[in-house]
Amino acid sequence: DLMTVDEAINIKKIKLPFLILAAENDAIVSKNISRSLHNTLHNSQLLLRENGGHGLGFNHPQWCAEQIKKFVRGLSNHG
Repeated sequence: DLMTVDEAINIKKIKLPFLILAAENDAIVSKNISRSLHNTLHNSQLLLRENGGHGLGFNHPQWCAEQIKKFVRGLSNHG
């Protein structure tokens, strides 16, 4: 059951850079959950979109694509 599974131990093992795109008003995954994930992943970047819901990639594909491009460019600049 997804509501009772705690993957915090496994998530902490992720050492790769991680981009978290989230919406301020997501009714399924709250911004507090996104912030908690960001705080757990030591090498993560969290970007919260003001006017987006749970379907952020569908509702704001251009914004998501731009954020991903910026993130990947930043990775290539750091070796």
